[in-house]
Amino acid sequence: MRMSRMSAILFAAVMSAAQLSACGRYAEIETAGQTADATSGEAAPEAAESAAGEGAAAESGSQAGETPSADPGTQAPVESGAGDGAQSLIPESGNPEASDQGADAEAFFNQSGMSKEEAAAFVSTFLEAVKADNREAVAGMIRYPRQVKTPAGEAQVAGAEEFLAYYDEIFTPDFRKKLEETPATDLFCKDGLIGLGDGSVWFYPATVEDDMSITSVNVSADRYVRYGGPSGVQPG
Repeated sequence: MRMSRMSAILFAAVMSAAQLSACGRYAEIETAGQTADATSGEAAPEAAESAAGEGAAAESGSQAGETPSADPGTQAPVESGAGDGAQSLIPESGNPEASDQGADAEAFFNQSGMSKEEAAAFVSTFLEAVKADNREAVAGMIRYPRQVKTPAGEAQVAGAEEFLAYYDEIFTPDFRKKLEETPATDLFCKDGLIGLGDGSVWFYPATVEDDMSITSVNVSADRYVRYGGPSGVQPG
């Protein structure tokens, strides 16, 4: 009876040792498996799912037109002037003066009632007549009556034929040369009148009733053609 009890105790001890050995073996096998997974580079299921989700999100953002953020050192350079209104300041022709020319043309029309091209056409005819010494044509472009001043004195002139007597005193060789060197497009507006060059000649703009005409010719302090009537009154 005593031996049987001892045998049972020994048998239990042997079984316990066997179980502990088996547990250690299983632990080694599990550890070895994890080590192999890490060595082979295979990702855990959770990590793989996370990576797949991030890739899908990035692809979805790209398709939706979103621009992924870039590192400060790898961002593309921003075009100069973009977004600050600088480009609006430059016309399509690339010439910055074009906008000024457009504004000048609009102001010219607003003040004179005619385009600068139309005015230049009349002025060109006038300059050609001066160059050709076509006195009758020049005299016919002046609006009358006018006050004519020469070194010999002043006179009221009623019409073109009467003005021809003073033509050489006004359109002197030096003044004619000056006009020949002045472009017909060198025009500006002031007080509703059109000036040529430095103001040597002034013109009335064309209206529905009247053609464009010469209102004054300024050669020097003692040679000119001007309106000689009451102040503020301009005969039609």
